[in-house]
Amino acid sequence: MDFVFGLLFSNPWVPWLVVAVVALFLYKRFAYLLAFRGPSVDKDAMLGRFLGSGYTEAKLQKQVKRYKQESNFLAAGRLLEEGNRFAEAVEVYLEGEEYMAAAMNLERLGNHDRAAELFLQHRVFRSLRTGEPINKQWLQFHYPPYWHYDVLQALVVLGRLGRLGDPRVDDALDLVVERRRPDGLWEPGGFWWQRPGSKRLVEVVDWGRRGPSEMITLNALRVLRGAGRLAW
Repeated sequence: MDFVFGLLFSNPWVPWLVVAVVALFLYKRFAYLLAFRGPSVDKDAMLGRFLGSGYTEAKLQKQVKRYKQESNFLAAGRLLEEGNRFAEAVEVYLEGEEYMAAAMNLERLGNHDRAAELFLQHRVFRSLRTGEPINKQWLQFHYPPYWHYDVLQALVVLGRLGRLGDPRVDDALDLVVERRRPDGLWEPGGFWWQRPGSKRLVEVVDWGRRGPSEMITLNALRVLRGAGRLAW
């Protein structure tokens, strides 16, 4: 044992090793007391500058892929919209059957004919494969619709594009006629807006939760008149 201690303490590197171990211990124990916060730095922007556009593009595509795997196609499309990549956003929205968002981007691109054809090829709400409604929620009328798709809002868009004379809108127009109340008005089938005090989509206007909706009635009359289904 004496031999071991003698060997250790006769070695000139032992004191330095002891100091290094003690310094490491003290650093791990008290480093938080010495920490300070500097100005915030955008790590991705810094890496993008040094690594080039390839890094930024790879990160974007990775995030878009993650959103799509989570079936959050709206978030994926909006990420592309932020970079003014509207054409790519359209394809993402179509993949996720977010037709209203896809049509809005097609209009931004000036491709109104494709926006209209997008609605018409599905007869506004039907699956190309089965002919059944793609989403039963689309058959309910809402106001305000925000970015959500429904039959009435799609018909409003087609009316603005002058496409209500296409026979492929007949099923959707029939639905609007069927939803008319005996008093000649229409009521909402659901609500996206929330009253003050809610956490999201809060409106300053109370659009009403009971009875007929003035705005839905107005849009329904506009659509039916544009399609020649009203005499006035």
